[in-house]
Amino acid sequence: MRILITLNSSNFGGIEKTVLDLIKGLSKDHEVFCVCPTGDYFDEYKKNARVFAYKKVTKIDLKYIFYLKKILQKEKIDVLHANDPRIIFNSLIAGYLAGTKVKISHTHTPISSWQISDFSKKINIIMNKLIVNLFSDYEICLNETIRKQKEAEGIDPEKLFVIPNCLDTGFKALLEKKLSKKISSKDSHFNFLCISRFSVEKNHILLLEAFYELSKLYKNATLTLVGKGPMQIECKNLVTKYRLEKRVTIISEVEEEEKVELLLNCDAFVFPTLAEGFGLVMIEAMTCSKQVLVSDLPVLIEVSDSRLIYFKNNDKLDLLKKMLQVLEGSIASNLEENREFVFNKYSFENYVKSYERIYSSKL
Repeated sequence: MRILITLNSSNFGGIEKTVLDLIKGLSKDHEVFCVCPTGDYFDEYKKNARVFAYKKVTKIDLKYIFYLKKILQKEKIDVLHANDPRIIFNSLIAGYLAGTKVKISHTHTPISSWQISDFSKKINIIMNKLIVNLFSDYEICLNETIRKQKEAEGIDPEKLFVIPNCLDTGFKALLEKKLSKKISSKDSHFNFLCISRFSVEKNHILLLEAFYELSKLYKNATLTLVGKGPMQIECKNLVTKYRLEKRVTIISEVEEEEKVELLLNCDAFVFPTLAEGFGLVMIEAMTCSKQVLVSDLPVLIEVSDSRLIYFKNNDKLDLLKKMLQVLEGSIASNLEENREFVFNKYSFENYVKSYERIYSSKL
């Protein structure tokens, strides 16, 4: 098969990492192409796919539509796989005009969970419903919870197809390499870690406010935030306001090996997200045998199989309570079983095979 994947970013993030995994897996037996803006993963995409750079799309873009149509026809693409609404809208129209055989759409986080105004939500849901129902052969859902949300948003149930994300082989290899070595003795600090894009949806402000209250009680507690995004400056300002410069570390980006080390060296991973399609970094944290605290979003509970420590969504006091309980050792989960659960359920091989099956089903 000749497969073309479109997305609106190649910077570090869950969607972008999912696409990287897909490109790696599909490139072994198929010709893979990608259209996206330049960013952190751009060169990684190029290692296994032919990549075309195009600026970020923010609206209906006729230039993009005809640019993509030309590529689809010239390269004789069999399968078009578009990720997230703005790109989906433009890509599906291009695919229809090009006569592409199979057109797949994937809004990773359902629009009804977006942190935008109700009016904007309604407009986006209507537009997405129309374009997907008209032109997409299948709309991907990362789990059953997401499938139900998309059906409620008006997507034809016959088009909805569940394929979970995976733990990629590179991460697993790095983890096993690190675990095979002697673990150095930790310092006396209890470190909470959050790895996530700095956006409104990821709710870093709530985490910082909860940690500020916790820091008054425990002088040995620290917090590390890893990620890039528009909310990073506001978070840095809050750290300064609360005088937490010696207790909170903000890192913009890390290599994959550094990420594994951070996960292995922390005491607990915290994920206060308000909206999520899957929670890839959550399952990565589960494989590192650490306490994992996450918002009680139905999608996160489903993906983690109710194995983690959950706090009420967007509730600072409940988050603080759970952080204190973890720090004091009064709450726990079965860490070794969590690792095996992820390895078995979210394998890279099953992930790639699932996409191959859905792509070929319409050819």
